[in-house]
Amino acid sequence: MAKALLERLRAASIDVFTARRGTRYAQIGPDTFTLTPGNTDEAARLLATLRDAGRLPKRIVFAWPLEDTSLEAGLFSLLALVQALGAEEVNVDLLVLTAGAVRVSGETNLEPRLGTLVGAVPVIPAELPGVRARLVDIGTDRAPVGRFIEHLAAELAADGPDVVALRGPDRWMPTVEPLHLEAPVVPAFRERGSYLITGAFGGLGLAVARHLAVAYQA
Repeated sequence: MAKALLERLRAASIDVFTARRGTRYAQIGPDTFTLTPGNTDEAARLLATLRDAGRLPKRIVFAWPLEDTSLEAGLFSLLALVQALGAEEVNVDLLVLTAGAVRVSGETNLEPRLGTLVGAVPVIPAELPGVRARLVDIGTDRAPVGRFIEHLAAELAADGPDVVALRGPDRWMPTVEPLHLEAPVVPAFRERGSYLITGAFGGLGLAVARHLAVAYQA
């Protein structure tokens, strides 16, 4: 699938380079590199090489999870790439490709390890505003490659939600509905209580601390 997408992009005269999984960083061709999965230093070295050559990408397709569903090739490698992008302070569109990460209509043959990517991708733009991250899941029942390649090429240029699932001719997107919660019998916090907040200097930690101080005089 990734190879077919690569051929489709090159046929459109798009400047493309590839980074394959390997045991060390190496440039094995004019447009081909190898990286150790999960290695932030090697990801940073690749970006530095491309920057020096004037070829820093505007779009990145992270397709390793299509061929390897391990955490090393998936979540850990995505985090390594994102950390390297943060150090470069670049504006880039990041498209993560998975097969079997999300359930749309009762599928049972999902890959749980890919679910970590579904959780990570929406958070990336909050940490790095210059990175627009999206995930496209193609499912495990593969349709004809040609049709998927056209859909994926369209997703590269599309605006849309953080997560999209392609199933046959259909494009599925998640929705959020409000859920009414009954007030707890026992309050979660007490007036003038003392609370320890780990990570309190992050945005969420500060919001919780502010709420406790205002609402409970904690």
